[in-house]
Amino acid sequence: GPVRNELSMCVALRGYDRLKQGSSHTVRRQCESMQDYYYGKELHQPSQINMLASGISHYVDSYTMIQLQAVTKNDSISSTSKLSLRDDITLDVRYKYHAEEKINYKDLEKKNRTGGGLITGRNILDMAKRGAISFRKAISFAQVKWDLKENSPKESGTN
Repeated sequence: GPVRNELSMCVALRGYDRLKQGSSHTVRRQCESMQDYYYGKELHQPSQINMLASGISHYVDSYTMIQLQAVTKNDSISSTSKLSLRDDITLDVRYKYHAEEKINYKDLEKKNRTGGGLITGRNILDMAKRGAISFRKAISFAQVKWDLKENSPKESGTN
């Protein structure tokens, strides 16, 4: 659902930022670069979508460690730790998205959950461009409505 799309967008935007910081490339090379970043490239580049789904490297900040306890038939208590996607990211406190269980990189690699087709480099690049445009619009709107120095909403009728 929406969480799956947001996670894919997160990786696409990170790749797009990395792409924009480098030298200019043809559109075809940009698509290939985005695909290599998203899926990884054998030994040289790890799969970013797999790292996100596993909650490792720079994606660990997106998760919180939770302790789960289970009581067995003989009243012994066992405890396990799991990474759970932060509630402020999912915007749903009722449902927990656990790394490598509910957030599976094989699902994130696909165009849609039921099909077998993978997201192409062109799709990843287009998704990142749309996300960057939406982000810029949100920032410009926030600057008009929010006082960054006071960290409070601006009063109506003021600039």
